[in-house]
Amino acid sequence: MRIVIHVQYFFTEEGQRAFPALLDECRELQRGTGGFMSVRRLAPNEPERRQECHALVEFENEAVCKAWTESPQHDRLAAKFRQYWTRPAEVRIFNVEA
Repeated sequence: MRIVIHVQYFFTEEGQRAFPALLDECRELQRGTGGFMSVRRLAPNEPERRQECHALVEFENEAVCKAWTESPQHDRLAAKFRQYWTRPAEVRIFNVEA
């Protein structure tokens, strides 16, 4: 069953500017990972929320997702994201049923 992860990051202004490049790096690292499907940036439509940073990450199944989150590459990338945090990210994991 496919897994979709929604992450809302709470970044400094510098982190908000770095966010697109961080997602690009995430895509590059995962490109050769079997079972990785996509990383997408979500942009709120409301002008007062444009500074928010949201991402959707999609994997073929839970095993692939778990392997990625436990990998050294993920740990190194997560450290780059964390340097900009004003508070920890909120993560929600969903099964894609249809």
